[in-house]
Amino acid sequence: MNIFAISKTPDFFIAKFNSYESQKIYLFELSLLFGLCLNIACKYKNEFKIKDHYLYIIIIFNPYLTLLQKTITAGVIMFLNQTNTDLIFRGIKHGIILNIIPAIYQLIFQKSIGLSKIGESLLSTDLSQIAKIEIRNHKFIRPYGLLAHPNILAFISLINPKINNKLKDFINLITLSGSNTLALYLKKLKNKKYLNISLIILILILLIKGQNSLSERFNQIITNNSHHNFQPIHNLILEPINSKNWGLLYGLIMLIISNTSKTYFLIPILLLDHLIISSFACFLTVILYLKNKEL
Repeated sequence: MNIFAISKTPDFFIAKFNSYESQKIYLFELSLLFGLCLNIACKYKNEFKIKDHYLYIIIIFNPYLTLLQKTITAGVIMFLNQTNTDLIFRGIKHGIILNIIPAIYQLIFQKSIGLSKIGESLLSTDLSQIAKIEIRNHKFIRPYGLLAHPNILAFISLINPKINNKLKDFINLITLSGSNTLALYLKKLKNKKYLNISLIILILILLIKGQNSLSERFNQIITNNSHHNFQPIHNLILEPINSKNWGLLYGLIMLIISNTSKTYFLIPILLLDHLIISSFACFLTVILYLKNKEL
């Protein structure tokens, strides 16, 4: 396990969703990074908060981020104020709304639009490694929007405080994201809303995906085999344990217990998915969410 790993892609600064195999960062780059961090720490020492230490640990030990992405995320923790965080969340909200349009097209026509130059994945029911569901022996793709996976669109919507619950429910419904729907339902339970639209959507998703889909997911988790080792394990407790990445495990546990009132609803996603660490969009959105003092 290489804690300073970057993505499999040849381009040093770009990480792709499906490229989970890590490469080495050589001593020269590591020494430059260390020097840069030391200089920043000395110059902006008042910006460092001991209570945020676990966030830096997650950044260092997350093997699915490039060095550039780690640097950007550390900068967000140190330098963003509340006003800037609000502006970024508003920008992400507009981006999510724009993503809904191609997502609906993909859902209806079961293919991509052809917007690969701005991030759309090539989608077809015949392609492998595409998120699909199967109903009566017929395969249907789940809509991606212009992102790398349906669950990414659902997650960055779920955790965005500028998006209302009705829109979050709608996105969960069209993406058929069970873990995000369950997380949103848990969030509503805090307000004692036991019967709500999220529960109906969750039941509908379970009926659509069926027992085989659920059994396959739990089997992947139990056997530490996620899509034949193509992806990380869909459980962010077992994934760092399996790879002996104790720093990442510590950081994730601290992320939950240090912010229980803000992160309790994320537990289903931690236990059933890996996108919080494997997707830069999800990871950075979590950091922004934790930095939002108004929540």
